[in-house]
Amino acid sequence: VAANGSPSVTRVGQRLVVSPVVTNVVVDPASTTVGEQFNISVSGVGLSASDTLYACNHSDPNAHLRPNTTAFTIRKTSAGWTALTKMAGSFDICYSYSRTPSFAPGPIAGAPQILVDPPVFAASPSTIEAGVETAVTLSGIDLPRLTRVFVNINGTGCDAASPFAIDWATTNATRSALVVVGSVPRRGVFELCLIGDSGVPYAGLPSITVVPRLSSFTATQTGAIIGANRTEFYSNFPIAVTLQGGGLDYELDTFFVVRGAVCEVIERTPVTSVAPPQGAVTSLALSFRAPTEGTYRLCYRFGSGAATLFASQQLEVINGLMYANATISLRGPYAT
Repeated sequence: VAANGSPSVTRVGQRLVVSPVVTNVVVDPASTTVGEQFNISVSGVGLSASDTLYACNHSDPNAHLRPNTTAFTIRKTSAGWTALTKMAGSFDICYSYSRTPSFAPGPIAGAPQILVDPPVFAASPSTIEAGVETAVTLSGIDLPRLTRVFVNINGTGCDAASPFAIDWATTNATRSALVVVGSVPRRGVFELCLIGDSGVPYAGLPSITVVPRLSSFTATQTGAIIGANRTEFYSNFPIAVTLQGGGLDYELDTFFVVRGAVCEVIERTPVTSVAPPQGAVTSLALSFRAPTEGTYRLCYRFGSGAATLFASQQLEVINGLMYANATISLRGPYAT
């Protein structure tokens, strides 16, 4: 083939042999995952319908002599070839000219490589708590070929350059399993983003569900009696409560206190947000007034879920200023 891409002419004895040449190769799509199909179309000069196209390994110096049947199943069609992928990696496209065996088969100069990324079929666990570093086992094919795993916490999509992309560490890789370790500070459903041989980010399946969590709370009150083993608060005066956890949201979640150990009771006192925060929330500042003395516990409801008693902590309230006509004042968007 001449430098300008046109067929070259070679004198062999007393006859001329014009070499065939592939001038253009289109691979559609440009990359995919194992188990998916490529369509390959070829155009050129002197080509025959009986020519052979096959995948070969660019790292093998004799690749043109050894078609890679492990990675692909290639079938001739009326429009070109289809290649069903069976393993991840990057592969050259080789070509064999059936009518001119004097021209050796081999990789097509300038042709795009076939780029196959590892698929992920499952994640365990697929639900994690916000802000908690968790080891998640991915199941798939050829997972050691993954070069990056990340989560975009600002909506959908797998933009690798996003400032909201959080990388997860990878470890314990086998062909069918990979352990990734990381955390997500926000609640919601997030795509697990992957990068393999193609260098193009893509979403693995399934998504990761991140749920809020409540880990502890602190309570303070001006004039509270602070003892060696417990603190006593006064009724009818504001008690400030700060919740610690991850993925908390005052607009989505409900918080209230009860006397006793059951959340679903008539006598309950809602807590009011001091300053509703936004974003990846690890704490909420709240306040409430206990109407009477007793032992109070915090209840919470994340979203539309069931009310749950935070049983590990309690507040001891003693009588404070007594009103002649004491009533429970319900405040906040969830007052009922």
